Amino acid sequence: MIIGKRAVTAALAAGVAVSGTLVAAPEAGAGAAPPPLGWNCKAGKDSDSDPGGSSGWVRRRWKTSKSNFAEARFAAKGEKFGVYNGTKTSVGGTLYVKYGSKWKKKKTLTLTKNDAYKFRDLSIKDGRKVYMKVWVHKRGSCKSPVFTA
Repeated sequence: MIIGKRAVTAALAAGVAVSGTLVAAPEAGAGAAPPPLGWNCKAGKDSDSDPGGSSGWVRRRWKTSKSNFAEARFAAKGEKFGVYNGTKTSVGGTLYVKYGSKWKKKKTLTLTKNDAYKFRDLSIKDGRKVYMKVWVHKRGSCKSPVFTA
């Protein structure tokens, strides 16, 4: 079903579902605008009891959805790297490792729209710095903070 621009704008302002996505209504007041739409980045740390290591994740997510996202994760304990696909398109993630003063690609995982998750056990020397990038096909990418293997 094709919806005109005015109908979408009115639906967004009213906080109704548009293409299966609920958008909150703006606060009352002169000049109130609907919330911005698009993709965003979020990252965080995980605790996995690896002494000296740090684990975490980075996510590329549609701003108005709790389930439409791609995520890359690194677990310091066991040096595991994984990518999750919660979108309807292809996604991917790359883990980078710092060797001396240079960052190098260690592993890239690509998932089709039919793949939900992939992970790999990697061998990374304890204490090495790592970071990840995750991307959604034609929808941009996100970079994680630096973690420690």
